[in-house]
Amino acid sequence: MNQRTKRERIYQTSRLRVYKSKDGKFIIDGVINKERIRGQFRLLEEAMTECHRLEEGATEERVLRTTLSRMQLIEAEEAFKQLPCELSLLDAVNAFLNNYQPMKTQINEVVLEYLQTKENRSPATYKDVKHKLLRLSAWEEDMHIERFGESDANAFLDSVPKGSYNHFLRHCRGLFSWAVRMGHIKANPFADIAPRQAEHKEVSVLSVQEAEALLKAAKALYGGELLAYVAITLFAGLRPDSEMKKLSWDAINLEDAEIRVTQGKTRIPRTVG
Repeated sequence: MNQRTKRERIYQTSRLRVYKSKDGKFIIDGVINKERIRGQFRLLEEAMTECHRLEEGATEERVLRTTLSRMQLIEAEEAFKQLPCELSLLDAVNAFLNNYQPMKTQINEVVLEYLQTKENRSPATYKDVKHKLLRLSAWEEDMHIERFGESDANAFLDSVPKGSYNHFLRHCRGLFSWAVRMGHIKANPFADIAPRQAEHKEVSVLSVQEAEALLKAAKALYGGELLAYVAITLFAGLRPDSEMKKLSWDAINLEDAEIRVTQGKTRIPRTVG
């Protein structure tokens, strides 16, 4: 018994199918509203068009031809539900596009622009903010600033030295606050991150042996150029960084063996002898 030749389906709608006959024609076959539908066409486009015409004309179920995916249709229906009855979906889309301004500014571009506003600060301040923000720029070099969220902010702060955490937080918060004012972003991802409490370690005092070893090392190094520096910090109690670095000869009275400290951590002038 000869088996029936299986025809290859080359197109279909929900209830109709299109096959190609041996003589090259395109055959429509299917059932709509319990009625057998058959037809033949010379061109595939004609057969496809007829399939949709028949489907759309059926009374049992409303079928519309569309190029949208199933998910796009679901989203379109949900959008229609949310629209006021006097507006169309096309009206809403046009209004959105007329006001939409895609932000594609990279973080490194914003950092460089922000640093220009800090060039009039003291050299030390500018160097500090530049160092910390360029580290942020290198950490997420290709990221657009509007995509940088609070999780990214926390991840970056976790990557910096623990002792500099609050300094990085302060400079990054300043950068993104400025970016909000400039319209680059809508919110500051560092705004709600709290500074860390500093761990105050117990002040240690050098023993006589340690002080002696320090003075001997200062005398031996660089031909003894650091000996006076070390001696003053040890015996006059000046802070090595904030006070000794800013000390000038104008503040030193050799006749009375006094040093006038005008710049320091406490910003209160004092005399030591």
